[in-house]
Amino acid sequence: GRMQSVFSNGLDLAARAEARIGSTFDFGAFDMVVESAGPVSTAGVYTSSASTQVYAVTVKVTNALRAPANFGWQYATPTLVDVDGKQIGWKGDVIDSATGKSAGPELAPGTPYRLQYVFDAEPGRKLREFTLALPAGQTIVVDVR
Repeated sequence: GRMQSVFSNGLDLAARAEARIGSTFDFGAFDMVVESAGPVSTAGVYTSSASTQVYAVTVKVTNALRAPANFGWQYATPTLVDVDGKQIGWKGDVIDSATGKSAGPELAPGTPYRLQYVFDAEPGRKLREFTLALPAGQTIVVDVR
């Protein structure tokens, strides 16, 4: 049968696709849903302070393959941008919400994981979009407003 993908219009594959919070999209070997994006007090070992706010993008990730698949900070490059178009600094980590530790190195097939991409900046930033880019060239852009 025909595979459904946010990267396909039915005939061709695109390198860039768009999604919204709460919508499922395919991304490489994984089905993903961005569940939330915003300020948090902690994410794993990262803690907000009076001068630095931790921002987390929580993503439900399910390995769609029948075998374990590699996943971690090196799997895709995330970007978080505020409403003024300014990028928020990524901490270079993806946290498994269940353990509070870095995600990976493998995700079991069919099991949903809640992962947090961790960023930090000054408090009070309003978020606009979260982007994930695979090394192979596919990019998903998620409106997080």
